[in-house]
Amino acid sequence: MLFVIDAKAGLSNEDFKFLDFASSSQFFFVLNKSDLIDGDREVFANIEQQLRNKFPSLQGGFLVSALALEDREKLLSGLFSSLGILNFENDVLISQSRQYENLLVVEKNVSQALQQLESGIGSEFVAFELKEALMKLQEIIGVRFDDQIMDRVFKEFCIGK
Repeated sequence: MLFVIDAKAGLSNEDFKFLDFASSSQFFFVLNKSDLIDGDREVFANIEQQLRNKFPSLQGGFLVSALALEDREKLLSGLFSSLGILNFENDVLISQSRQYENLLVVEKNVSQALQQLESGIGSEFVAFELKEALMKLQEIIGVRFDDQIMDRVFKEFCIGK
């Protein structure tokens, strides 16, 4: 959980009431509007100490200004590193077993296409495997093309036709 605190206003009784209610899980605090306190680390340290004294589930905090792009990036990278997520830009989330099964089929088709390509087998066999892989990928993303269109594309794609 992230708990955002206005740096200028500081902690209020309502903040403590909310945290009493919600802090059974681990949380981070974000001291926002650091531009209004000139990035004063002492204000940050005082708020962090108040929170640590009362809430052992506090994981840490960040001093940021939502107006500063670099602070937003600092917050995200700090959270990801604290949570053990180092780089997620190129990661993919598979949310259904159907998607996972389709990706396994895609991997098999592409692998077979590469093997056939390396062995010098006819390009129509390679094209067939790639077509099957493409159709499974389209199924995952919810895009379907008519089989006649796909047949025409792969017929024109095949070398020697």
